[in-house]
Amino acid sequence: MPTSEAGDRRDPDEISLVDLFLVLARRKYWIFAVLVPCLAVGTAYAVLTTPVYRYTTGIEIGSRVVDDDVVPIEAPAAAATKIEEIYIPFARQELLERGGQSIGISVSVPGDGQVVVLSSEGPAAAAEAHAHLHEAVFGALQDDHQRILDIQQRQMRMALENARRSLAALEDQGRAIQVRLDRLDDREALVDRQIEALESMVADVTDRRARAVGEAATDQARAMTFLMLTNELDRNRDRLAALQERLVFELPDERTDLTSALADNRRRQSEQADEIEVLDLRLENFQMTEPIAPTLRSGDPVAPRVPVVMGLSGVLGLIGGIAAAFLIEFAAAVRRRAREEPAEPPRPLAEARPAPKAVGDRR
Repeated sequence: MPTSEAGDRRDPDEISLVDLFLVLARRKYWIFAVLVPCLAVGTAYAVLTTPVYRYTTGIEIGSRVVDDDVVPIEAPAAAATKIEEIYIPFARQELLERGGQSIGISVSVPGDGQVVVLSSEGPAAAAEAHAHLHEAVFGALQDDHQRILDIQQRQMRMALENARRSLAALEDQGRAIQVRLDRLDDREALVDRQIEALESMVADVTDRRARAVGEAATDQARAMTFLMLTNELDRNRDRLAALQERLVFELPDERTDLTSALADNRRRQSEQADEIEVLDLRLENFQMTEPIAPTLRSGDPVAPRVPVVMGLSGVLGLIGGIAAAFLIEFAAAVRRRAREEPAEPPRPLAEARPAPKAVGDRR
């Protein structure tokens, strides 16, 4: 049938997966011949190459208290820039001058914390050199932060000392006010006694003056006595009125003023004590930049990674073996085609090139 014949026909340029599989099956030894050496080379490289480890040092940036907030001495990003641009080149130069090997080291700031991480890679035999390099970089950063911290601590200590002197002055002032309040009681008692004495004197003078009223009209001397008693009585009454006014108005007003001044003084003392406590807290919360832990070596090598190297060698060997199998199959197909198709015989020279016509031949 025409339909069946059309379905059985196949384009000669069409690629069949079955044919490809058969080619790979026929050339499997070539695939293994390439795959096995690649695996051997990769395994040898992974096993014989000196393992490289990662060395890390975590540095916690120091902190201080500003307006009840804990802030770093220096922003971690700024510290990382200093480390990368200044401290690392300087430390590496010193290491080379002492005869050490060149070691690459990097710095990073993970997340938004106050931690800066130093990282370097090298063999286990160079662990001490890596540790010394990390310590040199950290030491330079710590010295710089210590300088900043010393300035801030000196300023804080001066403020704390001034606050303590102010508190001492307030305490002296409070004690003086308290002494005046205590003496005010004695002054009130004294005024009371003076008033009692004057009242007794006024009563006595009043009685004597009353007796001298009748006698003053007949005796000139007694008249003078009467006048003197009258003057004395007036003076004593004025003094008595002044003392009573002092007892009733002046001393209570003075007590009110002293009590208010003492309360204000104690309030200021409390505020000053709170300020001193805050300054003490800030001074105690100055934290110096310190390493979180000594330089640590990674537990597993970062290079070469044996599983990765062997897997990559196997993949490359398999790809190379498949390519070799197809190349060999292609070369065999070319040879078969050359054997199956004989070469075309050469044509005779007379047949290949027609004879030239004569000059006089017009036919």
